Amino acid sequence: MNNRINSLLKGYESKVIEADENLKLLLQSPKIIPDHTNLNEEIDKWVNCKSNNIGKYNILASYLPKEEKTDGK
Repeated sequence: MNNRINSLLKGYESKVIEADENLKLLLQSPKIIPDHTNLNEEIDKWVNCKSNNIGKYNILASYLPKEEKTDGK
């Protein structure tokens, strides 16, 4: 089960990184998108993507067993 959860977590991490990079690009260089694109809608789309995948990540991560400390303390 841990492999399945870790696989899903990596997918969510990837989507968060993608959304973050797209947000940076849109917010720092809004002229790169065509004039007919609604900038606010595009930003909102990526904010939702990032938020959604962070939420999924946090929920699934809570199902992983807690790692025990091995330092002897």
